[in-house]
Amino acid sequence: MSVQSRHFRQTLQFGVLLLCLNIPLHPEGFESLLRSSPFGQPAVDTAGGSAVQPLEFRGVMIEGGKQYFSIHETKTRKSMWIGVNESGQPYQLRDYDEARGILKVEYQGSLLALSLKNAVIVVSSPENAKPATPDINSAAPSPSPNPRIRQLAEEAARRRAAARMQKN
Repeated sequence: MSVQSRHFRQTLQFGVLLLCLNIPLHPEGFESLLRSSPFGQPAVDTAGGSAVQPLEFRGVMIEGGKQYFSIHETKTRKSMWIGVNESGQPYQLRDYDEARGILKVEYQGSLLALSLKNAVIVVSSPENAKPATPDINSAAPSPSPNPRIRQLAEEAARRRAAARMQKN
């Protein structure tokens, strides 16, 4: 089979697949997928209902009398600790209003006012918690649906009991 006929066959199979899945073959269909992804909507800030800013203010730390701020880039998903007016970063921290908790950041020619992002804390209920490791010293072995495993567990328990009797 030649390369051209193989390519034609693969293209035809792909077209048939798209028709079976009822996916439009015209470019407008693909453009709509680019505008509105089927994998989710753009993130929305729950506080104000607007689109999430490109940077997030995640924390404050004082080291040697100097304040450092944790800034997270939402697009690249990278975070770093930097100080006010430090150079060499894609953004610069201009001012921090400690009373209001507002950090002013210069990013791509515009000044952003960021407030400290609230962390989402998930707590599991104690009744649903399971022990991290099984109790290996339990007296009764747990019943197994497999008869062979059950026999082995019973034999091991019998031998442990016999060993304890010999020690006494």
